[in-house]
Amino acid sequence: MLRRVALVTALMITGAALTAPAANASTRTVRLKDSFFSPASVTVRPGSAVRFVWAGVLAHNLKGPAIPRRYLQPAVRPKPVRVAFRKRGSFRYLCTLHTGMEMTVRVR
Repeated sequence: MLRRVALVTALMITGAALTAPAANASTRTVRLKDSFFSPASVTVRPGSAVRFVWAGVLAHNLKGPAIPRRYLQPAVRPKPVRVAFRKRGSFRYLCTLHTGMEMTVRVR
């Protein structure tokens, strides 16, 4: 009987691992600091997301795929924005206020 309980428990744990959300469904954070993104590039898996957080003292805007229009307006500390990536590819994000302030999200 004890073996049967152990076997059922092992099967339940294995089944939970198979049905749990994929490990690739994570969220990475990118900070908009004073005139640069930190980090300047991230690599995520399909199903993951990137959360953009304003962290510097300068005003920034954010332009890129799936960014709502309101983030084109310069702001010092707006609400963070989260972008989900379902397809593979390379996606560029930038602050148009600061020359060279850009970053890349690679989805692989």
